[in-house]
Amino acid sequence: MSKKLPIFARTMLLCERVFEKNGIYTLENPLIEIVGVTGVDKDLVIDRLFLYVQMAGGLGRYNLSAQVRALTSDFVLGRSSTKPVEFSSDRTQIEERLFQFDNLLFPRSGLYEFQLIANYAEIEDGAAYLRVNLEE
Repeated sequence: MSKKLPIFARTMLLCERVFEKNGIYTLENPLIEIVGVTGVDKDLVIDRLFLYVQMAGGLGRYNLSAQVRALTSDFVLGRSSTKPVEFSSDRTQIEERLFQFDNLLFPRSGLYEFQLIANYAEIEDGAAYLRVNLEE
């Protein structure tokens, strides 16, 4: 049995909306920063956010997911559903996946990490970052 090689993320983008037609993704409103007016609650809730990922380098089957956390904490604020991906022996194979996050609560201003997970292990260099600035 051959050893699985590590997956690497070629592209990771956060966005507000995604449209897919015939296997082609169109990303709308890519995000690197959110400025929110919090009011009384002081928490920012984002109804829906997407993480688009292009991967390569794998061999065999993986169960992929993504999670989000503040860089200052190991507490996970949200997780996506798990999606399978299978890589053949063709080393040029590229796979695309879309991970959806619903009702994400950002409790404070700061930098947040969206980490790609394969078979319960973090993928090295498999992270996208979002800066959140909360203003009263």
